[in-house]
Amino acid sequence: MVRIFTVHARPLTRYGVAQALIGAPDFELVGQTASAAEALRVAVALEPDAITVDHRLPDGDGIELAAQLRAARPGLGTVVLGPARDRQLILRTAACGLSAYLPETAAAEELVAAVRHSVTSGNGFSARFLAAALRRGGRSAGDGTLSGREQQVLHLVQQGLGPREIADRLELGESTVKTYLSRIQAKLRVGSRAGLRTPG
Repeated sequence: MVRIFTVHARPLTRYGVAQALIGAPDFELVGQTASAAEALRVAVALEPDAITVDHRLPDGDGIELAAQLRAARPGLGTVVLGPARDRQLILRTAACGLSAYLPETAAAEELVAAVRHSVTSGNGFSARFLAAALRRGGRSAGDGTLSGREQQVLHLVQQGLGPREIADRLELGESTVKTYLSRIQAKLRVGSRAGLRTPG
């Protein structure tokens, strides 16, 4: 049985997520809250296998919360819900080593699949609109060019690899990969219509 804890600000979202999860015969909802502070107090004690969390909470940042909970419980599946096709949030989620990023409007079956992925795929990363979001333009504060290594890292993220798997593939430290992801995020931050330039 997969034990799941949910952290969602709006009552309607909490209800919808709960209904989707309890509809899966192998899922058990062990707790839910709207508060980052409460989640930090009780989630680890409940020993969930996975959490779902809003990217933004009334009292904190959902992505940071998920990263803290995963640090306290290695192997915890972490599914972040946020706006569709938001490349900044997608890259932040990947850079923090979390499991999946899902649109807030996702169907129940997609949520169940993302949670299942989070507990079965180790350090992998998934996001439904990942490739499209990263193609939607974006210049850096400078010239918008990704370095060769940044392109390699981005390509592996698009393949669904998490920071640890990318580090193994490229023979780099995991912290180095997270630094590259942060740089890519910064370069994709500004502009929505200009095409992403690459060297050469």
